[in-house]
Amino acid sequence: KVKHVQFSVMHGEEPPSLVWDKLPLAVDPSEGHLPLDRAQRKRQQIENMVDHVRHLISGSNDVIVDFCAGGGHLGITLAYCFPQCKVILVENKEESLSLARQRVKLLGLTNVTCLQVAMISQFLLKLICLCSVISIILMLNLTLE
Repeated sequence: KVKHVQFSVMHGEEPPSLVWDKLPLAVDPSEGHLPLDRAQRKRQQIENMVDHVRHLISGSNDVIVDFCAGGGHLGITLAYCFPQCKVILVENKEESLSLARQRVKLLGLTNVTCLQVAMISQFLLKLICLCSVISIILMLNLTLE
């Protein structure tokens, strides 16, 4: 079980980034069958999101929902880094979700739920958009303060 994930500070002033070589291979996007250049870009995207999310985590009742989760690159990393949170991976493609499930099982993560959603209602779509806008505003406020 993960108790603490190590973050490093590069060049003194830059935001912390994940230390990929200290994480299990199944957390790394390169294990998600991505080409190396795409996996490197995905790593950078995940590092940025993890850095923002870690400032938003308030306790053990937090729930993180990764919509359009694909193979679970972001959601699995968040679940591993924040084992006190529940992470829900929502994806419509069975092949992608199957890959995410394999990685979750390999890592022994018990805080992840995978949901396959074939169709999104108009109400749910509007709710997702509203939550995304609120999340972006919250992140911008935290960044500007």
